[in-house]
Amino acid sequence: MIEDKKEIELILAIVNDGFSGELIKYAKSVCEVRATLLKARGTSRDEVGEIEGPSIYKEKEIVMLTVEKKNKKAVMEKICAHFGLDSDAQAVVFSIALANYFEYGKDDLKCDLDKAKQEQNEQ
Repeated sequence: MIEDKKEIELILAIVNDGFSGELIKYAKSVCEVRATLLKARGTSRDEVGEIEGPSIYKEKEIVMLTVEKKNKKAVMEKICAHFGLDSDAQAVVFSIALANYFEYGKDDLKCDLDKAKQEQNEQ
């Protein structure tokens, strides 16, 4: 069943390509973390160049981490200490409070599938 859970924060860390795996490991060493990785391209003036045609963009990764609010500061501090702007990862880190957050697990999916099959059979 979907239940309203604890206060959860979303931490976003934008890092240079190749640093997401290590960043997630560091975050998980602080507390329970759920992570999603998105591939991206940077477009700052220093990173974009023209070479007779298409522009060249620096590859980035966006790491989305959900953590309990009480652990947000510790996770962000650890990320910044190891992956901050002075490192090769050049992480930019910020967080967003999630107003509504629900955990949706395997049992919930099974219940929804069973319910959908039952509704289909009733028709």
